[in-house]
Amino acid sequence: MTAVKTDELVALSRRVARQIHPGLHVSGILAAEGGTGRAELLISIEGCHAEPCSLVLNVDRSDPASAERDLFAKLRTAIAEHLGDQ
Repeated sequence: MTAVKTDELVALSRRVARQIHPGLHVSGILAAEGGTGRAELLISIEGCHAEPCSLVLNVDRSDPASAERDLFAKLRTAIAEHLGDQ
């Protein structure tokens, strides 16, 4: 399987973020060094109780299906925990 390229991961993460919460915006991405098949995403939360708010998620990018599953799971959990703190 082929690792998800950075530009593909940005597009995927933006689509997933919009599906989970309208106030989520992918602000940046950093591919992990050393061929680990992982990347860190910086996601800002518009309309947050203590702006500026952001999340950093480490996601699998070994293949598109894994990346999407990992992103959905981690983003849902992170936003639920974050917004639950309000």
